Amino acid sequence: MNSNTALSVSNIIQQAIQTVKKGKIPFIQVVAGGHAIIILASLLLGQANPFNSDPAQHPFLYIIWSLLTAAVTILMMVSAIFVLKNTQQNTPVTWKEALRFAASRFWKVLGAFLWYMFLLWVVLLVFALIALALVVLVYSISPSANILVGLVAAVAAIWLIITAMMLALCSIYAVVIDDVGVFEALAYSRRLLKNKYWKTLFAAFAIFVFIFIFSTLVGILQVFLFPLYLVNTFLGIAGTWLLAFPCTVLNSVIGLGLVYSLYTSIKQTEQDNTTAQN
Repeated sequence: MNSNTALSVSNIIQQAIQTVKKGKIPFIQVVAGGHAIIILASLLLGQANPFNSDPAQHPFLYIIWSLLTAAVTILMMVSAIFVLKNTQQNTPVTWKEALRFAASRFWKVLGAFLWYMFLLWVVLLVFALIALALVVLVYSISPSANILVGLVAAVAAIWLIITAMMLALCSIYAVVIDDVGVFEALAYSRRLLKNKYWKTLFAAFAIFVFIFIFSTLVGILQVFLFPLYLVNTFLGIAGTWLLAFPCTVLNSVIGLGLVYSLYTSIKQTEQDNTTAQN
């Protein structure tokens, strides 16, 4: 694969389509099954669900639902990535094998999520304190220049968030796919992204926009189905998810496939560059 085209959006989309098509059955079984478990848990826990509920009314049940959702989401994501990895290597696996793999990596991936989220909050907190101190300092010197400083700080905050999330996501995939240690994954991902940051950022932004648009359409569909709640609460919940469920699964399939292809394209580019240097 040419290193100049490895990170192109069209290449990533083509690679994602081919990989998802080859691993279609176990891949969709894992994704659809994960969503189905979350919905079933929501219905069984009554008001402790994401449908127009107040968590304060049922704190214990809501905590159970939140923990179950987090666990199922991790298992679903890791299983799906495992299916995609083996499909791309022409060694297809069943959804049961994928779930067993996900179970073996569960605590490691959970630790990675918690560690990267903690680091993200620390970085954002430090940035916010520095930005606030700078704004106050500039305002004391020249109030009129404070607006410009605020705009620069806002743009810098957006860039920092996108960069940190991209690095964290790349690290999660490194942990799952390449079995990199949780604490070593950030340095590993930084090496992968080095010298191809802007290409990766552009590709990631294009993927994000695509997923965001599709998610918005699903949300609009649920809004149009809201009148069902006026007839009966359970009918509203069941009707909304029976119609929106296929779209939600499709959105997850597209997202996981595209992000996986983006990560493998980054690795391919790095391998091509290393080969060229040697």
